[in-house]
Amino acid sequence: MPYAAVQPYAVVQPDRAVRSDATVQSDGAVSPPKKPRGEKPKRGPHIYARELPAHGFVRLETVLTIYPVGRSTWWKGIKDGRFPAAVKLGPRTSGWRVEDIRALIESGV
Repeated sequence: MPYAAVQPYAVVQPDRAVRSDATVQSDGAVSPPKKPRGEKPKRGPHIYARELPAHGFVRLETVLTIYPVGRSTWWKGIKDGRFPAAVKLGPRTSGWRVEDIRALIESGV
């Protein structure tokens, strides 16, 4: 039995809606919207260290906007002891103490 050709995208059904920015090809296949070239993904809202709250916790996206390193570099730095460890706020949520992030910035590591 020969293998059937696999369609990379779903076939449009008459009763299904298609995203307005998707492209419907002549055979009914839907291709996803193309990303504009040159655009980089944004990292959360821009925040300065002086705008941090006096106490509390911040999430990773906020930490990475203040201390510009990549995610993998940040996690490796935690493992090596260069950066402060995360505090578990829930089963799937971690945060960092604002005081630890301020101390990291002031130390100039």
